[in-house]
Amino acid sequence: MKIILKLSTLLIAASVIATAGVSASAANVSVMDVNMFDSFNSYDFPYSESNITFPQGFSTTALSRFIRTGYEDDIDRNSRVLRLGTDASMLLPFNAGITSGKLHISFDIKQIGNEAETSYNKLFRLLLNSNTTANYSMGYINGSVSNTTYSYAWDDVMAIPESGVSQFFYSGAESLANPIRMYEGGCKWAAEAVGYAKDTYITPEQWHKIDIYLDRDTYYYTVFLDGEEVVVYSYDETTGEYGTDPLNPYIARESWYEGWLRLIKGIEFRVSNGENLRGTGITGSVDANDNGGYLFDNIYVKHYTSTDEFDDEIAVTTDDMGGEGIALANGKVNVAFSEYIDRPVTKDDVVITNSVDGTVVENYTIENSDNMQFVIAFDETPISAGQYNVTINNVVGSVTGNPINEAGRFSTKAGVVIIDGEEIMIPWVDSLSYETYDGKSETADLGLTTNVNKIKVNFSAPVSSDAIEEKIKISGGGEDIPYTCTMQNDNTVAELTLSKFLKQGTDYELTVSTEVTALKSDKVPLQSEFKGNFTTKPDGTFSVVDYSMRKINTTRTVRVTLNMLKTDDMKQQCTAMLVSYKNSEDSSAKQIMSIDYVPIEFLEDERSMDEYTISVNYNGADEVKLFVLAYPTQHVMLSETLDL
Repeated sequence: MKIILKLSTLLIAASVIATAGVSASAANVSVMDVNMFDSFNSYDFPYSESNITFPQGFSTTALSRFIRTGYEDDIDRNSRVLRLGTDASMLLPFNAGITSGKLHISFDIKQIGNEAETSYNKLFRLLLNSNTTANYSMGYINGSVSNTTYSYAWDDVMAIPESGVSQFFYSGAESLANPIRMYEGGCKWAAEAVGYAKDTYITPEQWHKIDIYLDRDTYYYTVFLDGEEVVVYSYDETTGEYGTDPLNPYIARESWYEGWLRLIKGIEFRVSNGENLRGTGITGSVDANDNGGYLFDNIYVKHYTSTDEFDDEIAVTTDDMGGEGIALANGKVNVAFSEYIDRPVTKDDVVITNSVDGTVVENYTIENSDNMQFVIAFDETPISAGQYNVTINNVVGSVTGNPINEAGRFSTKAGVVIIDGEEIMIPWVDSLSYETYDGKSETADLGLTTNVNKIKVNFSAPVSSDAIEEKIKISGGGEDIPYTCTMQNDNTVAELTLSKFLKQGTDYELTVSTEVTALKSDKVPLQSEFKGNFTTKPDGTFSVVDYSMRKINTTRTVRVTLNMLKTDDMKQQCTAMLVSYKNSEDSSAKQIMSIDYVPIEFLEDERSMDEYTISVNYNGADEVKLFVLAYPTQHVMLSETLDL
């Protein structure tokens, strides 16, 4: 699966650091980022009429019955696409609730018939806030039955409400000649306006792009089909007449189910067959030969903040129909956009460069270009094995008017040399990835946190680990950063664990020399030297990152081990104390029974995470508390009552 940025949710707490054992105020937690662009490049489950294997990040729903799903390869697009067949349903959960800011959802969609092209009695529906475990009569929250609709935990970011409470729109066709107008009007079951777009259709057997922009602060939304705004009017099904004034695209703040859309927690893509489409004009039933449905490509979801109505940057993704890289000669790669653009791309708009040495490649043509995507087709002259950047100029988004500032990226299949009759893959550096001390992934786009302590060098092919610490160098701030190296994933990843924390606001360079060689032969060096640059943020911290408690019953002792982290440039001191208390019979005050403490000090230029242990006797105690007090300010860094 090709994902530019995996769907993720960043929770920021107002307290010191919210980790295991350290309290944080739930009221101050806010969703900061949901960002995904999936071209299904490496999705490897072929379309079938049974079984379910959804792409990474997606899940099934209980409302699906036949659930035919899988990938197909669109040869014209040179793109792997997702197919949903009869009565299929696919949920993309956000793992948190969107309560403010703006949400951009876009995807390419194509309605198809079966092999005989006679089965179009399907309807595509997009829903918000769907539940993977819901049924028709009652909702579930995290696996537990909720007997009344009023008991949904809307402020629980992990609870997804009952399926069907927020149908957003539908569109489809019962034949090639009779497409159904796009239905819209917000939350259908919240008694809001329901209307139809007069002349807006998803025409079968054609690719279309839908762009949806929701403003969670104003509760208004706009839908665009192929770059044109979908305008909705009231509709009288008895007379067949439309109203004269457009309906406001509005999602209720309040309705007869108060607060139903306070959190947007996911989106569901659902395909329904004719027998479930009352009121749409589609009738029919499902039989063994009825295998029409919908194709989806380039599903994009982005949560962002902006003072402008619609101002999301245009993202780019690539697809080689398999995720294994393009051939060195006659290779093809698809490039697609997160927004419908103002015109098809031509070769004059495209620049392709080798990501390592900057060499410009020109032996290609542009094929099958439209306002959603295009195909780069190389000729028979081989290009060098490696990774390439695709920059697109001169076109803008049809909705936002924004240029395409982001470059796409694709790789070739591994270059191969033959030594003693054996094929040896030529390695190169694909990318760098970063992790903090607590295992969280980091991106270097806006600067890395100083808490990063692991850097992964991702190679295109297995490499030798011999003396690799001498061949990979990390430098910055006037010093080399020492590390230890562990090889992973069959020697395709070198994990560098830093021996010291990074400095604040400092530029670093990671260099991988051509002395790194292929795993099977030291005669096959890295294709070219690699240099990667990153900068750290001015985010130094001094904090408690976690603690653990152990009870020793033989001696009635409580032992606490805590970790203190320092990544700033200041001298830091604090005192960790463990106190056992006994309730007083004469007053509400508590009597101290036992106390232990440890002084903690870090020097100015010291950046490390150190462990400290303190113990108290809890025999007869009613309460044991852990404190960490800054010195000399006595600021309370941590105050926690232990669960005995």
